[in-house]
Amino acid sequence: MTRPTYRTAPLLLLLASCGAPDGNRFVLFDNAYDTPGNEESSALAVAPNGELLIVGKAKNDFGEPTTEDLTFVRVAKDGQQIAARTTDLGNLLAPPKLEETICVGHRAAGFVAYGSLHTPGERDSTRAFRLRGDLTADKPATDVGALPVLSSYDGLVHDDGAWIFGCWSGDDGYRVHALHFASDLTAPTEILHEHPGKNAYVGGTGQLRADGSILLAVSYGERHGSVDSQHEIVHFKLGQEPRAITLGAIAEVALTGIAELPNGNLLCTASIGPFRDRRGLLIGCDKGGAIQWQKEVSLGKETVISGVGSIGDRGWLIGGSAYDGNNDAASAWAARVSTNGELAWIWQRRRHGTLGNPPTVAVAGDRGYLLTQALRNDSPDLNLIAFDLSK
Repeated sequence: MTRPTYRTAPLLLLLASCGAPDGNRFVLFDNAYDTPGNEESSALAVAPNGELLIVGKAKNDFGEPTTEDLTFVRVAKDGQQIAARTTDLGNLLAPPKLEETICVGHRAAGFVAYGSLHTPGERDSTRAFRLRGDLTADKPATDVGALPVLSSYDGLVHDDGAWIFGCWSGDDGYRVHALHFASDLTAPTEILHEHPGKNAYVGGTGQLRADGSILLAVSYGERHGSVDSQHEIVHFKLGQEPRAITLGAIAEVALTGIAELPNGNLLCTASIGPFRDRRGLLIGCDKGGAIQWQKEVSLGKETVISGVGSIGDRGWLIGGSAYDGNNDAASAWAARVSTNGELAWIWQRRRHGTLGNPPTVAVAGDRGYLLTQALRNDSPDLNLIAFDLSK
């Protein structure tokens, strides 16, 4: 594969994000759900009729996601809870294993969930699973297949299967891997992508295209967000070698996600700065990867963008978390971004304590969603906020 030539990125343009209008007037509903277990938010899917499926990962008493339980919550278009059920993957996929990745989507037959599990310390024990049918039933239909690599970060479901992607640890560093499972979960197609002499780090949010291929945002460096960071957008498609577009060298930046507009323009989200003092970074690119603008987002001492989705040809919805320097001042937030990088509005809510898993973003038509752990200490486990994106 021919490697692209790296070019220097343009100078940063700083954004005073605190001056954006309040997003509360665009909230359609803001609901908390009392689930069967003690969950952290994990994944979200939207059906064509507006019904939603929320996935939560069970936690132990210390707030760490260490068990193999998943909770599925069905929610109506108006935000009302329909059903909820916790599924013990250890019982379904004996012997018990810890889940790493869970992704959900909707097909003609209903919601479907894919994921990967492994037993810590046993490199060859990784397995893939698919749950289908009524995921809030006592025993959803389960399929299990072998997974040839250990590490996986996230996934995307489409009509003919699912992608699970992340980093693979080789003898000389990390490489990007993308696994494609056919809808019957037979042996996956594995595609590897690497940059000579550099460790690879994959942004957690990928872009699913209409043809079933995916775009991933990838950073390279000696460590995550290091001063020697270089960055690519990588296109994975079955039957083809990965194609990479360079974004150039941007110091101390780690890409966190990517979303594409119908005209091919892209938004890459990133974190910039040292750990515990990071800011969010928006990188607007044309379809060839040329950077058009860069804007910072700072909503606290530590601001992370963990979700992004495109709103047709009108821009993007982003979301994430922010901390004010200690565990007693966390917040979840969402913002609408125009095609030139301006923030049309910001919604933010603070809470006491940490948020656990990073908030998740989904966009369906003129609605956007932010899924997060409960934002009020006396509320149930999970919060889902819906936004009107038509205006």
